[in-house]
Amino acid sequence: MEEDFKFFPLIIILAVSGFILFSPLPSATSAAEITLAWDASTDPSITGYKLYYGPSSRNYNASIDVGNQKTWTISGLKSGSTYYFAATGYNSSGVESGYSNEVVHKPSTQTRSPTVNDFDGDGTTDVAVYNMANGWWSFNYSRGGYGFDAIGGPNWRPVPGDYDGDRKTDVAVYDATNGFWLFHFSSGAWKYDHIGIGGSGYTPVPGDYDGDGITEMAVYQKSTGNWFFKYSSGGYEYFNLGGPGKIPVAADYDGDGKTDIAVYETATGYWYFHYSNSSTYGFDAIGVGGSSRWTPVAGDYDGDGKADIAVYDTKSGWWLFHMSSGGWEYDHIGKGGTGYTPVPGDYDGDGTTDLAVYNSSDGSWFFKYSSGTYGYDSLGGSGWVPGR
Repeated sequence: MEEDFKFFPLIIILAVSGFILFSPLPSATSAAEITLAWDASTDPSITGYKLYYGPSSRNYNASIDVGNQKTWTISGLKSGSTYYFAATGYNSSGVESGYSNEVVHKPSTQTRSPTVNDFDGDGTTDVAVYNMANGWWSFNYSRGGYGFDAIGGPNWRPVPGDYDGDRKTDVAVYDATNGFWLFHFSSGAWKYDHIGIGGSGYTPVPGDYDGDGITEMAVYQKSTGNWFFKYSSGGYEYFNLGGPGKIPVAADYDGDGKTDIAVYETATGYWYFHYSNSSTYGFDAIGVGGSSRWTPVAGDYDGDGKADIAVYDTKSGWWLFHMSSGGWEYDHIGKGGTGYTPVPGDYDGDGTTDLAVYNSSDGSWFFKYSSGTYGYDSLGGSGWVPGR
């Protein structure tokens, strides 16, 4: 008996023929863990599975017989060390298949923020669109299959995030007229909430500002630069950074797992930061600005666990990056510019933000993965905006 298992690297996801293995995001501790999950093999003779791992390719010094379990967590991994994983299947006589193709994983010493728009919790950004006329949502999941939801409508803006801390993005909307928030959690539950301030003149800026793994409600007042937060613990806070001509670009720029307060000045291209890990301020200038044609598109484009500052040219479709490591890059998908919306995300699950654009006229999505390869999808069209 031999089962032909094959791995396909999907982001932080490891996929096998008959398997889909995924790891939750590593923690910034000396001992990391990885949770593997898989679909049962279609071979009826397979009665159980073994997981193998070790410090070098095909040199496995540890194995675990997980029986017929469909998930397993391997603990005690050392952050910063590289591990090689493979799987086998076996039958009732104990006859074991050959090793699957190999997957390499290195637990990071940085705390990685949850993947943007990961509605199915596999560590990969899903394609999602929202219809502001009727509140419909449509999803194309990275693991395959489509989904649908109905929450929102006119004056409601999409604000998805992990509001219950289960590492799955929840569908959520913000009422731009009165500041109310409405949530439909991945568990199926619903919630209606309010910060106590918001509505006209405020921009919703959800993020994990306290680093507890749960997205907080937050709003930014465009006229004053005031930020107001309601933490998942129930507490409230206020901060000031920004004002007229500056738009919010909150992200984890220092890699501590907490969303940092930041603004981008459209007239100059200047970026201003207040870092959560040191309560200090920062400044950067990406070298372009001065018109509304440049849109900020912060993301972790080098995969180091820190958001990089980046801008997208809405006329030409070019992307310009200033990496947290200090380097500069300039790139293009081959599509973009007028009629396209930038939608960066981790669409291949490797922990690095990929370039992507959405065409609202026909619902086409174009991707340039961090590996250098290209992809395409179709979801949405006229009347549909990216669900983010």
